[in-house]
Amino acid sequence: MMPLAYAAAPLDSRGRTKAELHGCRLVIALGIFIVLAASARAQTPVFIKDNASSKEAGPSGIKSVARLKEGTITRETPCVAKIDDVISVEVGNLAGWLEKLKTDKVINSEATGESLVWEQLPNLNLFIGEHMMKTLHPTEYNKDDPGWYPPDSEQSKTAPGRSWLEFSLKRDSANKTSREVWDPVLRTPGISPKMELAVGIYDANRNIAHVMALPLPMGAYTPSSQLEFRLRLIALNDVWTGVGLGLLLLAVGGFLYLLVRSGIVRDTSCAVREDGLPPLSLGRCQMAFWFFLVIGAFYFIWIITGRGDTDTINSTVLTVIGISAGTGLGSVIASKKEADTAEAKNEAAKAAYPSKIKDAKRALRAAEKDRKKLGPKDTDEITAKDAEIKEKKAEVADLKAKLKDWRRDNRGQLLLDLLSEDEGSGRVIAFHRFQIVAWTLVLGVVFFSEVKTKLAMPEFNSTLLTLMGISSGTYLGFKISAK
Repeated sequence: MMPLAYAAAPLDSRGRTKAELHGCRLVIALGIFIVLAASARAQTPVFIKDNASSKEAGPSGIKSVARLKEGTITRETPCVAKIDDVISVEVGNLAGWLEKLKTDKVINSEATGESLVWEQLPNLNLFIGEHMMKTLHPTEYNKDDPGWYPPDSEQSKTAPGRSWLEFSLKRDSANKTSREVWDPVLRTPGISPKMELAVGIYDANRNIAHVMALPLPMGAYTPSSQLEFRLRLIALNDVWTGVGLGLLLLAVGGFLYLLVRSGIVRDTSCAVREDGLPPLSLGRCQMAFWFFLVIGAFYFIWIITGRGDTDTINSTVLTVIGISAGTGLGSVIASKKEADTAEAKNEAAKAAYPSKIKDAKRALRAAEKDRKKLGPKDTDEITAKDAEIKEKKAEVADLKAKLKDWRRDNRGQLLLDLLSEDEGSGRVIAFHRFQIVAWTLVLGVVFFSEVKTKLAMPEFNSTLLTLMGISSGTYLGFKISAK
């Protein structure tokens, strides 16, 4: 027989008690609340533009934005500022606006007027492009005074409601919160994108940002240029930025020149071709590709963050560099096993156009030197030597023309070097080479995209890094077996 305690509990159609049903509903409701609360925290705040106006102080709002020139009190407009600059925001009727928030129960305070302003200064935030800058609060507050101006002047009449808030655009690379609030702003496209500024108070409980109505109607109180704000993401006029960018461009330009004209990433175990250069080494080219991609990404993040972030190299970067270095080293070892003999290399070098051009120029200089030694009476020798010099010049020009024609006819040689293997009867496109080139380019695009959109080195998971290692291992395996 069922105990009385159980018999007394009413059951639903599935045999569950009301207590169990209430418990399930409570758990579900709690779970939904947690999910909604978490999503609300992650969402962009809802912006509410509040207005306040009084006869004496006038309407509330932003009147102008200016950059404070370093070491002076000069305000520069239009405002083009970068990280670490100080900007001055001229606002109208700040006290009246705060009084309205107090009336609307957004802030709790017993203070009024200027006392309320000073009390709420630590709670004021700067908003850049509708991104709340949690770490940017006013560093200075200045209230205008009618006594500073001649009586009955226009400035004297508007002074009671005018004040200035100064914000230091600081980004602390060692502070996680500072980095997080700046990252979406720094990801804005453009070198100096135009962005909207606002000053407000954030209500965390309701995820609402109460901001001063921004801006005042263009032309109503001030020229539009005084309301314009641009954030300079890349300060090209900065000395260290220019030096670093110049060195990076010099390195890339020098590498491209040496790529075409020397053996910096070529397989030196092979004999040279008609242009005097050995074929490209796929392993060394992959090393160079990741080297320049990583160093370029590191420098890009450094300058965008105001020369702040230097801890961006992560385990993914080290692994990728290690895999590419291992591929290059393995490629060199595999190539050494069946390298062309020194005699074959010498013969190929002598037959190459650059060597022939060099020999022809040497013979031309010798002929011109002998010509200078002849006296005015050596007419026959002069005639013969002039003919020889003319012949040597024609030979040099002909060899240069042939080299130029060879390079034109073999414009796809660089790509062919990367994708093909020498099978004796000719060069054949090899799939193991094609797949490593394809994967390297795909991962390179992903790498660049992650750096551009997140301002951080990407974090490839172990599966993707293993796939990259398998791709490189497959290439080396085929290369070794072919030897």
